[in-house]
Amino acid sequence: MFSLGNKMENKLVRRTAIFSTALLTLFLSAPVFAQYVWIDANNVRHYSDKAPPSSIPDSRILKTPQSSGKTGVSYETVTKAPESKDEAPHAAAPRTPQTLADMNAGYQKRKMEQAEKDKKAEQEAKAAEDRAKTCETARIHQKTLESGIRVGQTDKNGNRSILNDEERARELQEVRRIIDKCK
Repeated sequence: MFSLGNKMENKLVRRTAIFSTALLTLFLSAPVFAQYVWIDANNVRHYSDKAPPSSIPDSRILKTPQSSGKTGVSYETVTKAPESKDEAPHAAAPRTPQTLADMNAGYQKRKMEQAEKDKKAEQEAKAAEDRAKTCETARIHQKTLESGIRVGQTDKNGNRSILNDEERARELQEVRRIIDKCK
């Protein structure tokens, strides 16, 4: 049924697969076997079985063989701005992580700013609506004044009087001034 060649091929394929898997596992687990971990001047994290260069300050060394873990150096210590220009001339220090209180304060601030924007937008919308009503009323009044029909007006005491030509001209001039602002 099976030839001797197929069995040998299968064994060879199996051995190659096992060898490839072992080799891949070895390469992927290299950072795990590192005894030293440090961050260089460019904020790049390095893993090595050799000590970091002497140019790396102790504050940037995260793990040593003696500690077999973190050296007690906090994230803030590692990411703080360099003390001198020589320490990291081209490195930009990342921002420190925010606390929950800082995030909450930021949220409250954004919420208040948004409420102020909404209130201002509402006031502007109401003012625009009022202007539109005023303009529409002025246009209607202008048509009435220009039509030539008699226009009456009531004074402070409630007495009604009819506008003469001079009063009509002043009223028409005022209405046109209001309409000009509407454009």
